[in-house]
Amino acid sequence: MRATSEAERGGVFVVAEQWANGWTATVDGAPVDIQRVDAMAMGIPIEPGRHAVAFQYQAPGLRPGGLIAGIAMLVLTGLLIRDRRRPS
Repeated sequence: MRATSEAERGGVFVVAEQWANGWTATVDGAPVDIQRVDAMAMGIPIEPGRHAVAFQYQAPGLRPGGLIAGIAMLVLTGLLIRDRRRPS
C-alpha cells in the first residue's frame, strides 16, 4: 500500500487497515515504527512536508513455513527415488 502525505504540521498518518504482526512501514524509504490507533488501525509518525509512505505486509511464519515445505519436498523426492532404484 503506497500513499503520499502532505502536512503543514507533524502528526500521525493513519490508515484504515487492521493492525497485525507482519506489517512494516517506511516514510521516504526509511523504516518507521507502526503504532496502534484506536485499538485497531495503524498509524505512523509524519513530519511536516510531503512524504512518500509505504506499508507492506508479510504473513508471520511464511518464510520458515516455505523453508520447511521445501525441505519436506526434497526428502520425499529422495525417498521416492530411493524406492524406485531398489531391486524388486
